Amino acid sequence: GGLDLPEREAMVGGERFVLRRRYRPGPEPGRLRFSTEIEAGGEVRRFELTHLALGARELEALARAAGFAEVRLLGSYGGAPWSEAAPATVVVAAP
Repeated sequence: GGLDLPEREAMVGGERFVLRRRYRPGPEPGRLRFSTEIEAGGEVRRFELTHLALGARELEALARAAGFAEVRLLGSYGGAPWSEAAPATVVVAAP
């Protein structure tokens, strides 16, 4: 199982770049594997990172514990309100 993110393609300096990303369960509970594949100039490079999966409220609490007084949760990088159904969790924090 996993989640394939939409493939992205761009032309940079006359060269075609293709970006492929995928999330899947990690090696331990509470972990996610994030795989990235970049195709450019006929070569493919692959990268893989393991992330600790934290919920929105956990992220908010960690930001406050780190000393941030103003902490907001957004549901997208465009500033949409956060909800459980949001496609993303973006934390904006200020002192």
